Amino acid sequence: RDKLEPIGKLDVLDSVGDEALEYFAGFEPDELTVDVALKNAIALRQLGEVEVAKSRYPNALQALGQAEVILAGLEVENPSSVDVGEQRYLVEYWIGLVHYERSQWDSARARWQHYKQIAKTTYDASGEQAHLIEYLYSQQNLGVLELSAGNLDVAGQYLADALRELDTGNYYPVGSVSYHDFRSTLLSWSGEVAWTRGKLASALNLYQQEYEAIAKVRETDDAKLYEELALQALTRVAMTQLLMGRVSDAGKSYRKVYLASRQLVEFDGENAYWLRLLTSAGLGYSQALHAEGELAQANAINQQMEVQAQRLLSINPGSVKNAEQYVQIQLQTAILALCGSDLDSAMNGIEAAQAVIGKFDDPESLEELFHVSVLSELLSADVADFLEEKERSHRHVENARRLLRQYDQGLDPVDRYLVARLTLGEDPISRPVDEDLYNEMEAETFSVDPSIRHLLAGGDWGSH
Repeated sequence: RDKLEPIGKLDVLDSVGDEALEYFAGFEPDELTVDVALKNAIALRQLGEVEVAKSRYPNALQALGQAEVILAGLEVENPSSVDVGEQRYLVEYWIGLVHYERSQWDSARARWQHYKQIAKTTYDASGEQAHLIEYLYSQQNLGVLELSAGNLDVAGQYLADALRELDTGNYYPVGSVSYHDFRSTLLSWSGEVAWTRGKLASALNLYQQEYEAIAKVRETDDAKLYEELALQALTRVAMTQLLMGRVSDAGKSYRKVYLASRQLVEFDGENAYWLRLLTSAGLGYSQALHAEGELAQANAINQQMEVQAQRLLSINPGSVKNAEQYVQIQLQTAILALCGSDLDSAMNGIEAAQAVIGKFDDPESLEELFHVSVLSELLSADVADFLEEKERSHRHVENARRLLRQYDQGLDPVDRYLVARLTLGEDPISRPVDEDLYNEMEAETFSVDPSIRHLLAGGDWGSH
């Protein structure tokens, strides 16, 4: 499945799965040996995987549920069968993944805890390393689930335990490609936990370790996949550096990603993933240049990114990720224009951004576009302030307040960044990141500070 899915050949597996089920349906009851029943369960599980990959979740649960029933009967007859144990934990994983994708955290948690338990039991019965590694994956998956569910302490503990076991257990030889590969993934998710906690210094340390681990893999495997993963990790490093006010370091990191991803796009200009990587790095590089006072260079980079963002949007206009990238570039255009007192260009950038945001009306997409929606409202308020249109400015700030109140995620650094912008007195939103802003964000009580909650509830917004 892994080899077929990336090239859009899941329909091939669909037809193969149907043929397999027809084959097993042809057996008479007395012909259903343990071996045949196990193969039937495997076919149903694989069909379920295809349905999950195509987001056809009811069909997936039906196939996986049938596999589960067969395997439960086989487990009663053959309680020590390693093959049955392996299929049982795989079915548990895939059913749990359906619940995870539906944000049904309790159901997903129950399935994945069972998946973890069966993987460990299967390893104990067989001594085969593959099942021990699956057990480690189960801990990682539970950590990711708890992160998604907002249980950050539990998520951090699962991931920390997995990292410790990877370093001390009999999983992979320390220093091997597989070891660094797995370690980089655990470090990345651990960084995400720290980031979501608002602990930017810890997140930066973990993201840097992730980048270094991928670099170790690339010493012996130069596949494009690892180049992409390395650039993705370095983007996280750069983003965190920028929010911490380490502008020079962020600029160097973003520039490295920008140059490398530009080469990837030159190789394949229709690859949406690479285009998003390029536009994200170019945006960050432009922001860092702006923060260092290099307005002309910041504008030059951002103008290049406008072209690439338009290209990205044309590939799949319905993609929220592509739309968000386009909007961010347009808002950076507006910010740079405001810094040059070019109100016409600023308003054009804001209008282009809001036109794309306005094409989405489903709750999930609106939540994903929350941050850029807030930023567009704040920039609109800045434009109105320049034009001394106080009533319009107030209206845009009220819209920003409403969005923050609706989607506020507490310690999330971008949320804190937006709120900090509104608590710094007379500074407009176009002010670049610096140490003072980071210090404002770093206060331990930031997300629960009564004055912040007062702002979200409708208090004074400083200059606005």
